[in-house]
Amino acid sequence: MRGSRWRVSMARWMVLALSAVTLVVALYAFSLPVIEVPKARLQFPLLEAWWSLVRLHRLQPIQDWLQYLTLACVVLASALAMILALSRREDDGLTRLRRALSFGALAALYFVVLRPGLTLGLPWTMLLDPLAFAAGASGVVDLTAFLAGFPSEVRLELISRYVERRTQMPSRFQTLARWRKKANRMLASALVRLVPSMRSWRHDDAATAERGTRAQHRILALMRNRGLWLGAVLLGALLGLGFALSAGTALHFLVGLSFVLAVTPIAGFSGIGINYEFGDDEARRRIGWLYVLPTLVFLTGAVAWGAVLFLLLLFGFDSGFQIARMSAESLWLASTLLFFPVMVAAILLGIALAVFYQGSLDPRLALRKGSVLGLLGVLLTTLFVAMEGAISAQIVTRFGWPDETGALIAGTLTALGFSPLRSLIDKRAERLVQTLLPARDLADGHRESMTVCFVDIGGYTAMAARDEHTALLLAGVLRKSARDAAEHHGGRLVKTIGDAALLSFPTPLDALAGLEELHLRYRRGTAALEIDTLPLHAGMHHGEVVVGRDGDIYGADVNLAARLQGAARDGELLGSETAVAGLADRPCEHRHLQLKNIPVPVRAGVLVW
Repeated sequence: MRGSRWRVSMARWMVLALSAVTLVVALYAFSLPVIEVPKARLQFPLLEAWWSLVRLHRLQPIQDWLQYLTLACVVLASALAMILALSRREDDGLTRLRRALSFGALAALYFVVLRPGLTLGLPWTMLLDPLAFAAGASGVVDLTAFLAGFPSEVRLELISRYVERRTQMPSRFQTLARWRKKANRMLASALVRLVPSMRSWRHDDAATAERGTRAQHRILALMRNRGLWLGAVLLGALLGLGFALSAGTALHFLVGLSFVLAVTPIAGFSGIGINYEFGDDEARRRIGWLYVLPTLVFLTGAVAWGAVLFLLLLFGFDSGFQIARMSAESLWLASTLLFFPVMVAAILLGIALAVFYQGSLDPRLALRKGSVLGLLGVLLTTLFVAMEGAISAQIVTRFGWPDETGALIAGTLTALGFSPLRSLIDKRAERLVQTLLPARDLADGHRESMTVCFVDIGGYTAMAARDEHTALLLAGVLRKSARDAAEHHGGRLVKTIGDAALLSFPTPLDALAGLEELHLRYRRGTAALEIDTLPLHAGMHHGEVVVGRDGDIYGADVNLAARLQGAARDGELLGSETAVAGLADRPCEHRHLQLKNIPVPVRAGVLVW
């Protein structure tokens, strides 16, 4: 026991010393000028592509961005490794994480800053390149193992639920599901011919899910296997030796193998994905930080990148369109290369927040539907304004129109042309957020006491059958009247469902005042449009509801308000006993109702509009 504790302590101090040296060297490298590296000393594809862009497209104003972003990632990783080494927390996951951060930061510092900038002879490169590649391979495997088991080892029952969900196709994919089953049967038949012992295997959905669960469990266990770590380190050392001996010829197949090794941490995300989807709430809060920053950075970068590409495709790559006094084509290509270190920095920050999370803030609040849509809305608005301005300027220049009137005409035409596209992108962005966020997060919410009201137009279905245009106008008047009346009395319009509206208010008195104003606005609106007015009927109940992250409300009290509205006659407002009790003794007659799916009779107060 004492020997094991001594080895752990020595490993921690080695990581601390290595991270401290890496941090000092990286901070010192910030003060050094960026030296353009001759192509003869370049073997790293990212650097080759970067310096080719700098030379070809005159990107000297931003030539130091790649180095500085890489150094920033090195500083973040080495500083986090030092903090973990100094902390008293100790488990297998954190041990692997601090080792991954320390070795990964050292490898990145060597290949992006030290290796290209120093003139090293073959003996030194034959020694240092294998060590750097081995350190990078160790960091990759350790990071994969950390992700696969964060915040705790994935339990077998969670894997079973994950595999079962994957094998089930939504209703809109039933055709694809039938094709998949047919392909599985054909594959099973072929395997039986090749391996007769497989004839006893079952090939139904349950057996397939069981085998998938066992396979997924073995994969996650393999990521933490010491043999895999040793094999990756040896493979990295061999790649580094070939890298050194290539001496400028690049041996791109070796670099390709190293790239495949570098992206293997993606496999670890299956582990935290299972824990996030099916684990407890505490696990989801910790894992959420690993999703927040990378997701927001990726969405922001992807939208900006796509907008610049759209402008280039619209005007042509040789149009001379410029951003910040540099060609848009050059900046677009440069941003493609710079996106990788930016994403690495976001992942490092997400790891730091996840590891040191103490429960002070739920990260899922940053991923709530409204927040993400708000961010995307601001970003899309900014990009569309910039794109419309750029296109207007190009139109004025191409056609030689006068500056003032030409800009006005071009801006108007551009805005009209972009309006359908902007509406389409907004809808697609909302659908993307709904698809990416887990259903648990979209439905999760907080409890709140409020007065819930349902308002419906009586005779709407018959009117729609006779005169659909008038019925649509009535629904529009109700929607506008409900929104304005609710806002004037401290409430809000939750949603509209055809000819019905769902509203919420803080108290029954606010609700009653809001509904009375709604009724008045509704009559005025129909009179202004000179259309027949159909009567309204409503239900009201005060109780505790669940407010979802999308703003919708749920719960038995919402259902009771809906049942009261269904039982109300034309021109009536039925309020539950709790709602009527909050109306300051307003006189009303009472009615005992047996409502659908409500087990006990309900005593409701009847108010006539």
